[in-house]
Amino acid sequence: MVEGDFGKQSQRLKLVQDLTERIDENIKTALKHYPQARYYFEVPEEGEYEVWLERKAGVLGWKIENVTSGEEEKFTLGIADKQEEKAWLSFGKQKFNAQNYILVLNQTPAENLLNENWNVLASSVETGKVTRLFSQKSTPAVWQEIKNWEPETAYRLSFKYKSLIGKLKLSLIEEKDNLDTTWFDKGVSDELPDKTSVLLEEELISENSSEWKEYSIVVSSGINAKSAKLFISSEGEKDKLSEVDFKEAVLTKIIEPKMVLKKKKGENYFSVPQITFQKVNPTKYVLEIANARQPYFLVFSESFHRGWKVYTNKAPTFAKASVGKQNSNVIASYFGGEINEVKEESGWFDKKFYETWGKKALPDDQHLLMNGYANSWYLTPEEAENQGNYQIIIEYWPQRLFYLGAALTLAVMLGSLGMGIFKYVKKS
Repeated sequence: MVEGDFGKQSQRLKLVQDLTERIDENIKTALKHYPQARYYFEVPEEGEYEVWLERKAGVLGWKIENVTSGEEEKFTLGIADKQEEKAWLSFGKQKFNAQNYILVLNQTPAENLLNENWNVLASSVETGKVTRLFSQKSTPAVWQEIKNWEPETAYRLSFKYKSLIGKLKLSLIEEKDNLDTTWFDKGVSDELPDKTSVLLEEELISENSSEWKEYSIVVSSGINAKSAKLFISSEGEKDKLSEVDFKEAVLTKIIEPKMVLKKKKGENYFSVPQITFQKVNPTKYVLEIANARQPYFLVFSESFHRGWKVYTNKAPTFAKASVGKQNSNVIASYFGGEINEVKEESGWFDKKFYETWGKKALPDDQHLLMNGYANSWYLTPEEAENQGNYQIIIEYWPQRLFYLGAALTLAVMLGSLGMGIFKYVKKS
């Protein structure tokens, strides 16, 4: 969350849009080259900031390193003190200047998702510590299915190779699950979506055939990814011999936890609203906002989609009872108690599914892409009629179609049942 006074609202929105677009482009460019997660920060003002990292498996042995180019003093941060079992971990405090920073998360070695036993597609293949592909006319190849392939995840592939004669060809094919056939069903498209997609396709030639050359790349799986297969083959010119060697093939998952810089409060520091939230179901969240005096950006860490809408209410329902760690309903607390999570409602059905119907959501120009993937909304006191304490409902609007469909189906079933009873009674 970013808060404070930034001038006119239109200027603020334009500034954030430009900033998030630049960050998103930087992230995409960086992923092509770097094995570890990189974070790009634009620090607005000089001061001492605390660095927070989302807790992930193995995080206690990781280090955060400043790799910003230029004369900026380099530093490395780690977890110095024992901390409670919380969703976020502090990596200590560090002085930052008002400039752009690049921080790298150095992780412990991850599991290799490839094994040494390759499936062979041609007889002209020698396997072992070094795999040799050679042929005069055919295209010898090896392949294997990657274990534990997950959707929306970054992976690093690396190996060493020598192209003695010809070239090495590399392909990574992904199989999709839960295909979206909306356009086909509506007659917009004549073809069903492909069940597979090519994530990687390259041809490699080493300049010196006697020396091993290193290859490394980062690829990201799709949102509907189910599995993936890696193919490596050799190919020479027409009717000519090809001979290629490769070894030490490694494919690892790149873990990318969220990272936050939190500025130490000073005399000119604006107070941050207290937020207490409750997950009603996967498509609806209720937030109670307390002490909101200045404009701020509310960041919602679900993949960006225009279907997410924000509604404001005057009267909070559980904020007074839930704000603070003392309440028994609080199951998690973040950033020193500034954000608290209360117990999820029991049962899958939302008893108040209708409460936002007829209400006006925040305009789309206040719904912005944040951190390259997340939803964010710019909120001002005017949105809550200058109330410091109020309620926010974040809801996935298309869920209403489900409720309407369910109501219509129920009405048809009851109507049919009633008609059947009526005919039965009439015959009797």
